[in-house]
Amino acid sequence: MDPLDPVEMAMEPEVLASRRAFAHAQAQFRGGTGARVTSAAAASWYGSNVYPEGGALAVVRPGGALEDYVGEVLYIQFIEPGAERHVYVYVPASSGAVEDDVDIALARRAFLELVPLYRETISVAVAVVA
Repeated sequence: MDPLDPVEMAMEPEVLASRRAFAHAQAQFRGGTGARVTSAAAASWYGSNVYPEGGALAVVRPGGALEDYVGEVLYIQFIEPGAERHVYVYVPASSGAVEDDVDIALARRAFLELVPLYRETISVAVAVVA
């Protein structure tokens, strides 16, 4: 499957879920029975120049530490003193447009759930939702 092919993407249930209202996508992705494989990662946000879809999605850097997470729903957690925020995203693809110092790029809306967009890169914990 070509993850950039809009016809093929339209049939993928997780991509359809990610297009729903953000709160509904979060509720659907949260439905897993738990999480496994926790990793630390550098996260940023992306625009349509990196990947054509937004919403509850993320893309990873090819050859990066999170490349094996393509096709998975992820729990992304950002922790800073006095605040803990998290978001659920689906990773449909890797993208060579993801910056070299970033492991995962979240769609703007998903990143905004964690921090304001003026923050370009943040440290997060990543877990695969089972």
